[in-house]
Amino acid sequence: MKNIQERIECSQVRWNNKSCQEKFGIHDKDCLCLWIADSDLPLSDEINKYLVERTKHPYYGYNTLDQNFIDSFLKYHKEVRGQDIDLKDVFFTPGTVFSFSNVLQAISQENDGVLMNTPIYAPLYNVSSLLKREINIVRLQNIDERFYFDFQQIEKAFKEKNIKVFVMVSPLNPSGRIWEHDELKQIVELCKKYNVYIISDEIHCDVIFGDKKFVSMLDFFTDYKNIIVLTSVNKTFNIAGVQVGWGIIKDKEIYNKVKETLALTHTMEVPNIFAQALMEGCFKEGNDFFVKSMDLYKKNYLWMKEYLINNIEGIKVMELESTFLPYICFKQTKISNEDMKDLLWHKAKVLVQFNEDFVDDDKYSYFRINVATTFEIIQEACYRIATVINNFKKEKLTNEK
Repeated sequence: MKNIQERIECSQVRWNNKSCQEKFGIHDKDCLCLWIADSDLPLSDEINKYLVERTKHPYYGYNTLDQNFIDSFLKYHKEVRGQDIDLKDVFFTPGTVFSFSNVLQAISQENDGVLMNTPIYAPLYNVSSLLKREINIVRLQNIDERFYFDFQQIEKAFKEKNIKVFVMVSPLNPSGRIWEHDELKQIVELCKKYNVYIISDEIHCDVIFGDKKFVSMLDFFTDYKNIIVLTSVNKTFNIAGVQVGWGIIKDKEIYNKVKETLALTHTMEVPNIFAQALMEGCFKEGNDFFVKSMDLYKKNYLWMKEYLINNIEGIKVMELESTFLPYICFKQTKISNEDMKDLLWHKAKVLVQFNEDFVDDDKYSYFRINVATTFEIIQEACYRIATVINNFKKEKLTNEK
């Protein structure tokens, strides 16, 4: 628990008393906080030294792009992600949701239709709503605990609604579904047919398990010009608090519109001094840290999946292809969402997020658990979850008799 105590002392949201109290209505020293999507693992000294070295220079005025950062940034995209990008197609912002908000304002107007597949990362929905876009929902199809696009319903919405923008999360959060090349190609073809912009949030693109290959919407730029990719390495290296993200747009007309919208907020066009230093460290020295993190996430997920399935009747765990955020279906336990929240939050004191946080209807009965923590915490969380659910079932059965 040493890592957790250090996170609490550093005012990290996930383990912060006030944040948890506001979100869940509970927080005490026994709570296991497995909700917001960051990691409990400390960054390695090899990476952190880049930030430490920068602080030795007592100049913190307005900054531009450092050449060492640029070189490492482009090299990372090319050698790690397999993406040969041009810096003139990139725009930097304080984060992915900030990028999304500005892109949406640049390419659409109030009352324009925005299509999303749920479950989805809720801030994208919330921002669209605040910007007064007409949000249309097509739920993903769950077939054998794996999500699929409902192409028929997507095209129906394109035909019948004033859809200007299709928003997708790739890989999918929650569940970690990696979209196949043919699936993405079909999305691109539909969007091209109906002249719909594509915004693809690809912030989890590095966190891939097994032999699955991540396919970026960048691969389809030659097929369709109206594509905007948003990304970062916040999830890769656990640096969300540094607040940096970037977008990639090949089409100059769209790119210029986005830059004009960003200018309205007077946003700095480059990452701040410390973000550049830390990301340079991530790009150059981050591989060992990343591999160790992935090994732990995989170990935690596989143990959790086996334990929950074997110890709680009716629990189904979706296959985790990417992210550290598995999605767990409890519908067959016949426990309502409200009862399950009470059991997990107040009885087990395990703080996880339920499907409503992902713009998903109550009837679907899912919760998302963050496995980016220590193995001991995952074990303890699973023991608690199984105990309270099984006790609840026994009590209910006794009362029915």
